[in-house]
Order: sequence, then structure tokens, then C-alpha cells
Amino acid sequence: MDSYDEFAHNDARADAHRREMKDDTTLSEAVYDCLDAARYELDNLEVQQKLLAAASYGKLFIKDSNDDYGDNEFSVHGRFVETCRQLRVLNAIRSPDVGMPLTCQQFEGLTPSVVIQRLINRRQHLLAIRIAQYLQVPCEEALEHWAICKIETAPDSYDDKKLVDDIRVKLQAFPSFSYAKIANAAKKRSTNLATK
Repeated sequence: MDSYDEFAHNDARADAHRREMKDDTTLSEAVYDCLDAARYELDNLEVQQKLLAAASYGKLFIKDSNDDYGDNEFSVHGRFVETCRQLRVLNAIRSPDVGMPLTCQQFEGLTPSVVIQRLINRRQHLLAIRIAQYLQVPCEEALEHWAICKIETAPDSYDDKKLVDDIRVKLQAFPSFSYAKIANAAKKRSTNLATK
């Protein structure tokens, strides 16, 4: 962290601090410590970003870390990418609009699928869909729940054709999507809507 701070301020001592870490193991541990510290920083995004920048700076000097871009989550690069992905999701759900202040340990314990389900239950459909797509987990449940909520909350004066068009526009990107549960919910409003 000190070496990165000095590097950011164009101080020549940055290299001297980095060279004090004699081997890659020590430097790797320092990078992992920065990543862990960023994961546990809940309140201050500036500190979190600074820790991630220090980790990024440090991993540049680890031998073979530039060649290790595989899916190996135990590599320096893999751990850095995974940490950034988690923090991006956690910072999104910690926002006051969403109000799910989870720690990294809680997020890992719950699993992304459970967090997405909780967002769906809070009717945070767009965020649930975006997180699901970002983490590459299925988002059909969020889309289905959104469509059912759209039907249930539409005023009686809202045209059925317009309602169907609104839903189809959102779901057309998912060709294998099943409309069965949506049609079942639409049947409560009108048989004509359920058929469409």
C-alpha cells in the first residue's frame, strides 16, 4: 500500500518499498491482504478503491501473474477479478435504495442465487436481472416475477394489448423463456390477456 501511494505521487521510494519484499510469496501475500482488506471495507468506497489499486499495482510485479489469466480462482489474477466482481455486486446491493448491507462472508454463505431471490422479493427486478447476468446465473425467475407483478399492478384501464407488448419487449431477448406462470397470473385479470 505504501509503495502504491508513493507511486501515485511520483515518488521514487515506491520502487524501494516494493523491492523490500524479497520474493514473490511475500508480494503475493501483500496483494492478497490488500484484496481481503478491500473485501471487508464496508463504509468507505475510496479506501476500498485505493486497496484494489494497490493490489493491482502489486500483482504487476509477481512473476507469472500476467500469464495466469485462466479461470484459476487461486491465482493472483483470478482472486483479483473475483474480488472486484463481488465488490461491484455488494456495493450495488448496499446502496440505500436497496438496503441489503451484506458482508463478503454473508454473500458467499448465501450464494448469488439466494441474493438474487431476495432482490426479487423486494421487487428490485432490474437490479436482480443485471446482477444475474453479470454473475452469469439464470435470470428467468426475476423476469417471470417482474411480468407477473406488471400484470397484477396494472390498473384496470390499462389496455391488455399494451400490457402484452410491454412484457414481450422485455422478454424477447430470452427465446426459450416459458410464459406458463405469466399466463396463469394473467388469467386472473382476463382470459383474453392470458391467451395473448
